[in-house]
Amino acid sequence: MKKSVIKFSSVIFVCFLILAAGSMIFIPSEIATADSTVEVIEAAVSNLESNATAGKSALKIVSPTNDKAIYIPESYFLQYEGIYAGDIHKVTYAGETFYYQGEPTLKQITVADDELLSPDVTLKLKEGADVKIGIFQLTDEYTIKFLGFNETGTEIYVSAIRDGNSPILNFIPADCVETFTIPYQRKAQIARDELLASKEDPPVIDGGNFTSNTSVGLRIVIIIGIAIPAILIVILLFKPSKNERRYSKNSVRSGRGRDDFDYDDSRSYRRRERDERDERDYDRRDDRDYRSDRRDDRDYDRRYDDRDYR
Repeated sequence: MKKSVIKFSSVIFVCFLILAAGSMIFIPSEIATADSTVEVIEAAVSNLESNATAGKSALKIVSPTNDKAIYIPESYFLQYEGIYAGDIHKVTYAGETFYYQGEPTLKQITVADDELLSPDVTLKLKEGADVKIGIFQLTDEYTIKFLGFNETGTEIYVSAIRDGNSPILNFIPADCVETFTIPYQRKAQIARDELLASKEDPPVIDGGNFTSNTSVGLRIVIIIGIAIPAILIVILLFKPSKNERRYSKNSVRSGRGRDDFDYDDSRSYRRRERDERDERDYDRRDDRDYRSDRRDDRDYDRRYDDRDYR
């Protein structure tokens, strides 16, 4: 019976090892295909804490077919492709090729499989708006995606697609579309959420009770932190010193016996003061007039010398 149990346990252990080895083989390959590392140029965010949505950044690019500057929204990325010519660099943005001029600040980021580096904001034309890109009249049949701003923000750079055809890219007036907002890129949104969470107000006391979202552990720590200093203050205020316990009038009064002297509240029974009092009494005795003593001695001798010894 014992041998069969041992054998059965060994079989289970071997099966567990096989499953663990299989998971080590398949899981890393799945993660590797899901994430990738890319080199990018980031559009900096001006005020991540105060602004809930992204605005126009200072990062600008130009299109191969249009030399007008396009300012991309904050928190999004240009994927760097390399030097094109001189100080002009080739980048990819929203699946299209653009050019960046200047000395780029490059950084490497890890991008998930479903993570976008450009905004995914669909625009809706205002009713009755007459908008053209080249020879194409934009209608509700087009899917219009926002990509960037012009320098003043009066125009927006868009991508318009219809029936799966190639996108049409160009500027259109900003006031021809319904009001829209641009969310932060995923990484910036996570950073903003963490920043706001770290700045949440501490728990307050409402009617003598902590707010409901305060953890029990935090309540205990706060109560202990308040109680310990209070106890220490009470001990320091009311703890008697050694000299007070030894020479206090109450201790002298309570310590004397039935035949002891009566306690005098005006006197001090400390040894030093008692010695000083004895010295003063001695000095007072030294001030006596010793002439009277000599006079008494002469009278005594005279009385006895006048006696008749016959």
